[in-house]
Amino acid sequence: MSAAFLAVLLTATPGASVLPGYRVHLTASEDLDADHLRALARPEVVLWLTTRSNLLRASTAETVQQAGRAFVLVRQPLRSQDLAPFRGRVGPWLPEAGLDVGRTRRWSPGRLAVEVVGPMDAGVFDRVRSLRPIAVRWRPTSWPERAEWERAVRLSGVEVTQPDAPLTGCDGLPRLPHIRLRVSLARVDARPCALPLRVELPVDVDVDRVVRLLVDRPDSELALDVSADTERAARAQRLLEALSAMTPAAVSHGPGRVDAGTR
Repeated sequence: MSAAFLAVLLTATPGASVLPGYRVHLTASEDLDADHLRALARPEVVLWLTTRSNLLRASTAETVQQAGRAFVLVRQPLRSQDLAPFRGRVGPWLPEAGLDVGRTRRWSPGRLAVEVVGPMDAGVFDRVRSLRPIAVRWRPTSWPERAEWERAVRLSGVEVTQPDAPLTGCDGLPRLPHIRLRVSLARVDARPCALPLRVELPVDVDVDRVVRLLVDRPDSELALDVSADTERAARAQRLLEALSAMTPAAVSHGPGRVDAGTR
């Protein structure tokens, strides 16, 4: 524990929780009300934006730039004007299935996120690796075999959704430094292997439950899905504001004073 963080703990309001920080992977639709989307696009958020077409509204393209990082779902073929949002911390998000790898490499602005469904076989791995993505969301239909894990560790930013299928165990697995296991909040205590977690939260989750999770498992990240639902978005916003108020920058300014950088 750093001396700076220890000082924050000692000066915090008695009984208050203090978090060293947090990160939320938040999925939202481009159809979400503009004010709600703007309120959710904050530095602590990795925004995954689902879309109906490749052409974002100018206001939406500007809003996603406010997130700590953002990925926007795209479909091939793309036109030159479709690439306008992809600057700074915003990159394309695309499915591996049916992907024209050669064409994608020609237009790719970098900062790609790739979605993989099913086995990480050698062919899929070669296609994904050739795109040099910075994030890979992998949804296997069964617990991956050792060879699949060995391929996955050679990719960056891998998230593996824990399948509902039986688990075969973790003995003999290679080191998995860049892989997170995505699980629901209800399955946190049953996680296999010593992987850091990305925990799916219901939007009506109790804030204290989230704080306990982050205190007990400080390497965990959070995940929320609000789609285009304004009520879900409002609840997600309240959760983010509550967590931000517990970070050192906010606590050190005293009750009721949240540092502008955490908003």
